[in-house]
Amino acid sequence: MGRGDGMEVFTDGLVAFLAAVGLSSLAWMAAELLCWRESPVRAVIVLPLRGEGEGLDEALMAACAARTRLGRDASVVLLDAGLAESGRQRAAALAEQNRCVTVLPPSQLEEFIT
Repeated sequence: MGRGDGMEVFTDGLVAFLAAVGLSSLAWMAAELLCWRESPVRAVIVLPLRGEGEGLDEALMAACAARTRLGRDASVVLLDAGLAESGRQRAAALAEQNRCVTVLPPSQLEEFIT
């Protein structure tokens, strides 16, 4: 055994180890890519409104931000739990501006969710 033989064996072992780790990582990433399926979550954010719909704009902005985090299958329901006529008109106008927003009476909420 010559002077550099020990270092050569060490280097060969290190290269073999790194190659095995690299191949294992590639195999793991390929399996993850092939087997991973993101199941969409259909979420409904319900904002119950009464009276003139006080705080509607702020609540709707917060709900839209939460919807963005949840994904595109989330929708926002403005629940008419006793809105005055002006509140109903405001809610309807906001729903017209944003297609993910729906105005519903309480009697239709269960049907909408299921």
